[in-house]
Amino acid sequence: MLQSLLLTGLGGVLGIMGTLLASQWQARNAKQVRAEQYTREDRYRLATNRIDAYTAFYRAAGRARSAMATHAHPKEVECGLIGDNATERHASAVLEFVTRVSQHLEHFVPRQWADLMKAYIHAARFELTFAADRHMPGSVPLELAADHNEAGPRTV
Repeated sequence: MLQSLLLTGLGGVLGIMGTLLASQWQARNAKQVRAEQYTREDRYRLATNRIDAYTAFYRAAGRARSAMATHAHPKEVECGLIGDNATERHASAVLEFVTRVSQHLEHFVPRQWADLMKAYIHAARFELTFAADRHMPGSVPLELAADHNEAGPRTV
């Protein structure tokens, strides 16, 4: 009788411990799922912000090109970019070209404009494409950074 009572008590204690362990495991798993969801939402929001910023720059550059083509003086273009160094460098090159042409220091050359815009678009696409694959936005893997930063646009 005493033995069966002890075994019943032991079974109850083991059942309670199993329930507590399962409860802790579920709580830990739920916390991990929430953290992953927050990270995914942050990445999506950052990617959306980058796309908006790049689109705004591209449109402003198009307005500047129209103004240069008609020999008008474009409004001063200010931009704030989020992204990697290559995208910022190509955007700066576009803005410098606009400034030189608008100040009549250089003639507008459509081919040069097209090359500058292609380089900018390539850099922005590259940065956006690889930002989704990285945990730290803005950093480019070393094996890709050399090709991206030095070679410019590539044709595939």
